[in-house]
Amino acid sequence: VALLEGFAYQHHPNHTIVREVIDRGEIGDIIQFQASFGFPPIDSAHRYDPALGGGALLDAGTYTVHAARNMLNAEPIGFSSILQSGEEQVDIHGSALLNFGSTKSATLTFGFNNMYQNWYSVWGTKGLIHLDRPFSAPPEFEARLRIEKQGITEEQLLPPANQFSLQVEEFCAGIENSSIWPSWRNDARKQAECLERIREAASV
Repeated sequence: VALLEGFAYQHHPNHTIVREVIDRGEIGDIIQFQASFGFPPIDSAHRYDPALGGGALLDAGTYTVHAARNMLNAEPIGFSSILQSGEEQVDIHGSALLNFGSTKSATLTFGFNNMYQNWYSVWGTKGLIHLDRPFSAPPEFEARLRIEKQGITEEQLLPPANQFSLQVEEFCAGIENSSIWPSWRNDARKQAECLERIREAASV
């Protein structure tokens, strides 16, 4: 069975551009990945229902975790986290510090019922990359990419793209290529394991 977890964001060309900047060595060796994703209250009952998998970690938080795993091209080996529920039955705010070993880490924040946040940055030994709206960019949105080096800042607007249609196209192409199916399933399994470790760390 072809099973691809629906992280549409990862199919947007913006992340390929970020990866190319990193691979060229423009920011040196990666030290840390940082991301925030959260939004004001939304009239969506399932987000606040624990029986339906609600909560900020399994909603906004899962994007930040997936992006960290993708951008660092590794799986975390250490977990520290905080999940806050307030008066809700599910977690509505959270943060996580993930240790990826080899001097790499990720600092992630996510939540409901807060001011909108949607960005990530990759911090290296020579510079930093910052990308606006990496997780839910509308089809017409031109994201701003900022590259900072010591005393120098460069900004550029990236071309818009429909990440949802690109996801469907990649899935349809993958259906005809069963050799890619194990990597799709493995990514979904590793993602689920990581989220569970974050929840466990928050309960300590």
